[in-house]
Amino acid sequence: MIALGAAIGFEAIACKSDDDTPGRPASAYAGPDSEIVEDDGSSSPKRGSVSLSQSTPGTPAQFAYFRGDAEFVDEAVTARPGTVCTEGREGTCRFEACETDKSVAVPATPQARRLDAGPIGFEGERSSHTIAYGDEKLGYVDKQQKGSALVGVGETLRIVGLGSAEVPAFATTLVLRAPIQMLSPAPQGFDLTRLRVSTRSEFKLTWKGGTSDENVVVGVYGAEHTAKHERPRSVYVTCVFQANAGRGVVPASMMKLMPVGPDSFDSVSVASEQTRLLVAGDFRIRTAVEQGLGESYVTQYE
Repeated sequence: MIALGAAIGFEAIACKSDDDTPGRPASAYAGPDSEIVEDDGSSSPKRGSVSLSQSTPGTPAQFAYFRGDAEFVDEAVTARPGTVCTEGREGTCRFEACETDKSVAVPATPQARRLDAGPIGFEGERSSHTIAYGDEKLGYVDKQQKGSALVGVGETLRIVGLGSAEVPAFATTLVLRAPIQMLSPAPQGFDLTRLRVSTRSEFKLTWKGGTSDENVVVGVYGAEHTAKHERPRSVYVTCVFQANAGRGVVPASMMKLMPVGPDSFDSVSVASEQTRLLVAGDFRIRTAVEQGLGESYVTQYE
């Protein structure tokens, strides 16, 4: 078993600091922040997500990190041949289960085209970081930056999208809250801890701290893994819980979908997040800053 798992108003010139880490852009957005709207659960064909993931402030340097991520899509226009995926939802949890069979002609699962939204900057009070678009297949790809978190507790993070011919420019600001503390199934920062997780019952988690406008996001992943490093079947469950609830439960109906056995690749991760849903032109863009609360790379499903 393995794994718990160029737009008006901008002048986009990214610079670097003396230590060769990304520096603050030469100029920030000249206009106001983008409009913030309530998330009513509806889906838009033109949508985006931008996030900064980092370790909780105060994490020892050898374990500290941050990484930017972004994806912008329009209507589903391409397909993934030979793969059939099933999706479902229960409460605040949803799953996607996919199977691949190269010997059988199966319907393709529609996939959305990844769009270029121009350079995207994460501007902290002490340093900044910029990510760039690769291509339609890969989208935005960023390496994990090690040694420190980008933003400290109480500090401001500004997320700036420079825009492109396909996606309008956007900007928003977040203030990082104090981190939540995990209590179970394992203590805070359960990196490389062997967790034994039952697939025959609910998966329960508890924590302390958090406010009503923060979430705790739980990811549970499992995949069959062949000797040729193929994954003929995979299941990914994502649950979003209100942080001030102090607890969350992944339903047994979803846990039972996880592959079990010596050839499975298993993953569980937990993070807290603060979000803003923005409107920019025809796009609805979800922005977030996430603080990792725990991730194990030696999980065992039973």
